[in-house]
Amino acid sequence: MKKNIVVFGIIVFFYCSWVQAQEIKLHFPYFSGQQYDWKIFQGEKEVTIKSGEIFKGGQVILAMPNRYQNYRGMTRWLLKKAVVWI
Repeated sequence: MKKNIVVFGIIVFFYCSWVQAQEIKLHFPYFSGQQYDWKIFQGEKEVTIKSGEIFKGGQVILAMPNRYQNYRGMTRWLLKKAVVWI
């Protein structure tokens, strides 16, 4: 019985470790109103999957579109216009 519980725990652990976040929440109050791009890499090509504006208060929510739900790899989130620090 104890062995079955351990095996069950291991299976649940590995199953949960495969679950990936499909939504990312960012908070950048200094950059509110700025335009951004969210890109993924497919081979040597970059694909923009979302562009938008940082909400008032600095909230950004990045949700992976259904088309890319099975994407595995690197993404890049960047501001379109550089901010000059004085």
